[in-house]
Amino acid sequence: MFFNRFLKARGRLLTFSLACFCALIHSDFLSAAAPVQWVPTKNVEIIVPFAAGGGNDLPARIIEKILTDRKLVPVSTTVVNKPGGGGRSASTT
Repeated sequence: MFFNRFLKARGRLLTFSLACFCALIHSDFLSAAAPVQWVPTKNVEIIVPFAAGGGNDLPARIIEKILTDRKLVPVSTTVVNKPGGGGRSASTT
């Protein structure tokens, strides 16, 4: 008799847990259906903390070219090199 009540209570608990889990998953999928898109309104500056022509300048220029050629950003993009201070001068801008 006790065992039967235990199984019924356990079954209700599992059903309730499953229902809560399904509701949580469903609400997460609904909220992720329409993400907010950010579009820049000012010019985009890619700041490189080292001198022009270095190993870190080339990837920044490639990214800038991809952004402008494919028109992924509706505004103009520029690469700004700020050498000095081991990168500290670029990180303070």
